[in-house]
Amino acid sequence: MDLGTGCGILPLLLSHTTKAHSFIGVEIQKGLAECAKKNVLLNHLEDRISILKQDYRELKGIFPPGSFNVVISNPPYRKVLTGRINPL
Repeated sequence: MDLGTGCGILPLLLSHTTKAHSFIGVEIQKGLAECAKKNVLLNHLEDRISILKQDYRELKGIFPPGSFNVVISNPPYRKVLTGRINPL
């Protein structure tokens, strides 16, 4: 599972570089979730990658504990109080 998947780059890369069979990308921003879904389709990986438009703080109600072997996140690295603030 990739928390804050953005355009879905980590599941896309990992689907080509690991033996894992399935990936879930979670993105709260509608536009980015749509972009990630489009990237999955363009790469013909819809059988291996799912994108959820969801707040990851609410995932406990969707997936029981122990559902995933690995959870990753690639947060943006910026100086404190710089960059765009997510409006959600």
